[in-house]
Amino acid sequence: MHLPEAIESRFRMALEPLVESATLRFPRLPSPAEALLLLAACRETGKTVLWICDGQQSLERMHRDMSTFVDEPNRSPLYFPALESLLGDKDEPDPRIAGPRFETLLAACRLDGSPRVVLTCVQALMQKIPPPGELERRTFKLELRAEKPMASVTATLEQNGYKFRPEVDIPGSASTRGGILDVWPVSRNFPTRIEFDGETVLSIRSFDPATQRSVEQLESIVIGPATETCGNNP
Repeated sequence: MHLPEAIESRFRMALEPLVESATLRFPRLPSPAEALLLLAACRETGKTVLWICDGQQSLERMHRDMSTFVDEPNRSPLYFPALESLLGDKDEPDPRIAGPRFETLLAACRLDGSPRVVLTCVQALMQKIPPPGELERRTFKLELRAEKPMASVTATLEQNGYKFRPEVDIPGSASTRGGILDVWPVSRNFPTRIEFDGETVLSIRSFDPATQRSVEQLESIVIGPATETCGNNP
């Protein structure tokens, strides 16, 4: 994203207080202008920027506006919405919310010093989250040609909250038939089909659940938990 020098100059002037303080307050701006200012703050200071708003509607609008301006995947904003149900409730969270939350929490555990913009709301900050490291402990990676018993993978998925169905139809679901495991990680746009030859991972590919056609051949897949609570919790 390249901005005219006049706009860049105004942004640098507005961000000067961040050199001396960790907090910056500025007047209400149109959402696109505020998105640009946040990206500039992250770039100019080299720090992770936390943006907090008053609710889900404002959060979705800012996420949409900021995503429009970002042209590099590793600079995309981390999106952390509020759960519709409290942690520990029997109601399953919406996968469209659980996925971004998982990605943001996992990214927070793995921050390597690269600055990011984190977008969240007051309601999300008031909700409990898993202890640091728990999501990493419950996240695993499968690689092509790896030796991994299918029964072990399915047991881990069950412990991590995946619901086994005849077919995968929503994120957080899984299905098995013969040596084939279908799983839809909450953080991915498409489900993944994993084929086993004995205990060897023979094939990994994402597919369209409506047509069953392959979308992409994969060398590996990272599968996180379907929920933020352990699957065997009461």
